[in-house]
Amino acid sequence: MGNSIGPEIEEQNEDGNSKSAEELLEELAHLNHNDEAISSDSLAQMLGDVRACICLDGVRQHPISKWTTEDIKSWAEDLKKQRQARELPELLAVACRACMLANGYYPRDAQLFSILLMLSPTKAGLRGHLQQIATGEGKTAIVALFVVVKALRDRVKIDVVTSSDALARRDAESLKTFYGMFGLTVDHCTGGLSPHYKKCYAADILYGDISSFQGDILCHEFQSKNVRGTPPRPFECIVIDEVDCMLVDETMQERILMLSFHVPGMEYLERILTMCWSYFVQFCGTLKRDPEDENKLILCIEGKEYRAEAWQHYEYCVKDLEEQLTNMINEKGKNGELLVIPPHLRAFVHQQIPKWMVSLKSAVRMNENCQYVIRKGDVVPVDYQNTGTQQRSTNWSDGLHQFLQLKHGLRMNPETLVTSFITNPGFINRYEEIYGLSGTLGSKYEHSFLKEHYKVDITLIPTYKHTQLETMDPIIANDLQSWIAEICKNVMEIADCGDFKALAQKPIALIRRGHC
Repeated sequence: MGNSIGPEIEEQNEDGNSKSAEELLEELAHLNHNDEAISSDSLAQMLGDVRACICLDGVRQHPISKWTTEDIKSWAEDLKKQRQARELPELLAVACRACMLANGYYPRDAQLFSILLMLSPTKAGLRGHLQQIATGEGKTAIVALFVVVKALRDRVKIDVVTSSDALARRDAESLKTFYGMFGLTVDHCTGGLSPHYKKCYAADILYGDISSFQGDILCHEFQSKNVRGTPPRPFECIVIDEVDCMLVDETMQERILMLSFHVPGMEYLERILTMCWSYFVQFCGTLKRDPEDENKLILCIEGKEYRAEAWQHYEYCVKDLEEQLTNMINEKGKNGELLVIPPHLRAFVHQQIPKWMVSLKSAVRMNENCQYVIRKGDVVPVDYQNTGTQQRSTNWSDGLHQFLQLKHGLRMNPETLVTSFITNPGFINRYEEIYGLSGTLGSKYEHSFLKEHYKVDITLIPTYKHTQLETMDPIIANDLQSWIAEICKNVMEIADCGDFKALAQKPIALIRRGHC
């Protein structure tokens, strides 16, 4: 077997380094420890059937490989009128032809094996399939092909969750032509919260980032805004891009989407937050750099000097501030200082003081253009640890957002309170079927976690090419000069071997943390 389904692709992708179907199946079995659920013979047979469907004369009296866009549209219309489902090889063969017409290429064998595994019957008690597919292997194409076959065969509406709203908009727009060949509508649900019905929820295939889906659910169910339609869009099938980001990393961090609203009287608390920030700024103004140790600061109290690192001084400041706030609220402030707090918020303020102190310290440590950016006169959080996207509809809680606004001299908004929330697992587990792709699914621990919590099977998919990367033993240098010397020594050793051709064709990647 070659490494692709048609003669055109044989010429496109054969470069002497691509794996054959037999090699892919052998590596697939090895990566998954000869999982009984992965039948190499069955996959090889199905791949052969797909190829046969493409090359042989079909229902339109000429091979699928010669079909036009109009042929596919006519075939899809006939399929929708018939109650009896078509065979998987025919469905996938037509999808492959549509991929060729829309994008100019046929899918590779590695991509087809991935799709066939997801479309295979699931084990008893499971409701989906997650796959680990390396970067550059064409996950977007795999998702599109799988979604088309799944939607046509099982007649379900499918939600595709991307890692950012920008990717959702891009994929929904770029794949309109491809999905349109099959009479399937596609849209995206990004663009922020809406108090009205969103037409996008009528689409056969809906793209969006996880926050957009979750926000619309909360508006629909907790605020009765009918965002998802009447009857609401069913939770039938979900396909998740970058599974590790949404189902492992964010779950471990207890990632929760919450809707919050203004509570009457919260503007009276702005004075407390302003006073806290002002006190901290004044305190920092009293600190002086220690001439004997640049890592320490000096604080003078009643003529005595206290030397400590910055964070230790901050801890002292926050502890003193917390005590003063509590006394003022309890009407024990110095010189009769009082804080005007509405009676219905007094208990809330007592509860918030420790949280405000934590947020104050966090605001000091956080950096602009890292954990957040300033856009249009406001603080916009950044998903720094995962996708790096700006979360324009998100505000930090417990005064953190307000302290950052004060830090940059911006207009401060009153703090809001959470009225409803939904977790990532709570959202994902609403769906009857769960599928997903990711560049990495973590270790065996993460695999067990995913299998247990989402009732899915997991498969590692091999790359379509043989890797040319050769990982050598690391060399650790104590300083820059030693590092450069080790590089020169290593290059000379390779040059002394006389294999100058290999040296020219195999560049060496030299990595040193903290230096370019």
